[in-house]
Amino acid sequence: MSFDKIIGQEKVKRKLSFYLDGQHKTLLSPHLLFVAPRGSGKTLLAQTYASQLLNSEGKKRKLITINCSTLTSLKSFINDVCIPYVSGKEISILFDEASEIPIAVRMALLTILNPNRENRNEFTYDDVTIEFDFKKVTFLFATTEAHKIFHALIDRLERIDLEEYSNDDLAMIVQKNVDAPIDRDAMEEVKKVLRG
Repeated sequence: MSFDKIIGQEKVKRKLSFYLDGQHKTLLSPHLLFVAPRGSGKTLLAQTYASQLLNSEGKKRKLITINCSTLTSLKSFINDVCIPYVSGKEISILFDEASEIPIAVRMALLTILNPNRENRNEFTYDDVTIEFDFKKVTFLFATTEAHKIFHALIDRLERIDLEEYSNDDLAMIVQKNVDAPIDRDAMEEVKKVLRG
């Protein structure tokens, strides 16, 4: 279980490592809500976490990422996501920009993610019933605006709050992604404008 390539967010990485350890033993992961200001690495952490979730054969699960601004209706969620990717499959689904999830999809997610002892639910839409077995399907959400998500939906998720990166963390990220070393004076100038 590795988050070594991600700078900072040590508390979050420890928590996610704990969840991964549990998922590798039971195949169950909590459904997670990553909340942070822009540029804090919430989508990267969610994708890194999801890329380490295992299926029943001990192999890594497939991950699909949905930009919620492109999710137009409950019908598109069922037809474009649930039927092709969920039915009978082992998968993780990341809703990026989760505050943009359409209301009808949010209401469906309340039913789908309703907690119970069986760790599974069914959802029926237009005579199609889809089974959500949470040993096979994990939902992840990432947002900068948690206040726009239904509180009842947030109650069904484990919230992961990231810290805003310090200027020094941002400088380390820049240095890590540049092939040549950057001298101290230049890095001080870079740090001043990183947030802009």
